Amino acid sequence: EGNLRAAVDHLEKAYALSPNSEGVENLLGILYFRLEDYRKAEDIYLKLTKKNPSVFTLRTNLGLIYFKEKRYVDSLRELDRATRLKPDYARAHNYLGLVYVELGKYRQAREEFLRAGSRVMAKKMENIIAGSMNADIIQKSYRDKEGKRQVEPDAEVSPVIVDPELRKILDDFERVEANRPPVEAPRS
Repeated sequence: EGNLRAAVDHLEKAYALSPNSEGVENLLGILYFRLEDYRKAEDIYLKLTKKNPSVFTLRTNLGLIYFKEKRYVDSLRELDRATRLKPDYARAHNYLGLVYVELGKYRQAREEFLRAGSRVMAKKMENIIAGSMNADIIQKSYRDKEGKRQVEPDAEVSPVIVDPELRKILDDFERVEANRPPVEAPRS
């Protein structure tokens, strides 16, 4: 229903009951990210990456959080780790490209966009390198209406459920909800 605050409240209660549930932690991290509470999201993903250092999506999520906080060196470190864990992970390469754009490293940005399959962005980097395009155009292209930087129009933290028990519960819930008939309004 889009009520992220209510979802956070419920997940925090669930987490209090099961403090070792990585799935609940991950979902909380996603919600905090969507609520732009990057400090709480960062705390969760630091904990998750410490427990699961080889899960590339967790590293990507942490890198994206650092990007949003304008901590570009930290973002580069985590995104680089993600791409080392899964070299063909396009999302991480795209985010690396955006970090390099912010740092003014257009050749590296171009390479990352090419690895991600983002030919349009790679071409824009070529135009900047050649001097036929101003870099400000690129940075303005991923700002929202209020001027806040957006990673990309649909950027989200990757949903990864590490806890197999929670994954099964969520899968079962989604299956039941998909097959449930619509609820009729009560008659008076």
